[in-house]
Amino acid sequence: AEKLEFAYDLLGRLVKETTPQGALAYEYDPLSNLTTLTLPTGQHLNHLYYG
Repeated sequence: AEKLEFAYDLLGRLVKETTPQGALAYEYDPLSNLTTLTLPTGQHLNHLYYG
């Protein structure tokens, strides 16, 4: 069985997901919108919110 680990901040937001393939890191803005997802390769995927 593969082991998955999840880490959450004090606001209950997922900040790290660790899998056998590596770790994903999640960053949020002050309104708890996901702003950046960092892949195990180090690549950053940025999310923008309007409104």
